[in-house]
Amino acid sequence: MAKLMKSPGPLSDQKAAVRQLLRVRRDGLSVAQCTSQSAGIQSRLLQLPEINTAKVIFCFISTLREVSTGELIDKFLALGKTVLV
Repeated sequence: MAKLMKSPGPLSDQKAAVRQLLRVRRDGLSVAQCTSQSAGIQSRLLQLPEINTAKVIFCFISTLREVSTGELIDKFLALGKTVLV
C-alpha cells in the first residue's frame, strides 16, 4: 500500500489547524448538543432530492461525537435503499 504524504506548505498547515480547532469544538459538545444537532442534520438530509431519488447510499458508522448515523441508516433501509458502510 502506498503511503500518503502530507503536502508541505502554508495551506497544509492551515488545514491542519482548522481540523484541530474543529476537533476541539466537537469534543466540547455535550451529548445532548450532539443528539440535537444530529437530529437536525438527519432531517435536512432526508429532505434532499438526491437522497430521495438515490437507490444506493454510502454512509459511515458514527462514533460518539460525530453525527449519529445509526438511526439514519435504519431510515434509509426502511425506505428500501441499499446502504453501504
